[in-house]
Amino acid sequence: MIKKMLYLISLSCFLFVACEKDDPNAGIVADYEVAVGEDFQIEMNANHTTGYEWKWTNEASVAIVDTIGWTYESEGGGEMIDGSGGKEIWTFTGISKGLDTLFFEYCRSWEANSSVDTLQYIVRVK
Repeated sequence: MIKKMLYLISLSCFLFVACEKDDPNAGIVADYEVAVGEDFQIEMNANHTTGYEWKWTNEASVAIVDTIGWTYESEGGGEMIDGSGGKEIWTFTGISKGLDTLFFEYCRSWEANSSVDTLQYIVRVK
């Protein structure tokens, strides 16, 4: 009961802050419920021609899922054209029962403090 109440409070606070961002993809909170051994995908808007990519920032502390890998699909479906966007598709699998949040940061890996967006995904593995 306490976990559920804390979850609802943190979700409400996050949604309040996320509503103030201009980017339509900013602060999206999505819930995923999967079984142990089940795969699922998270898609995030991105533009690799700018050097920005999504980084899973709390990977080391999440024990209920593991990433199988990720790919980037440009808008045209083929080669990347400067300035054109696309999406990153991350594939995960449930590895043990529990509830956790995956945190992502949109940044340039070679630049300190280059984060321009963050996303959170709540995952329950049953």
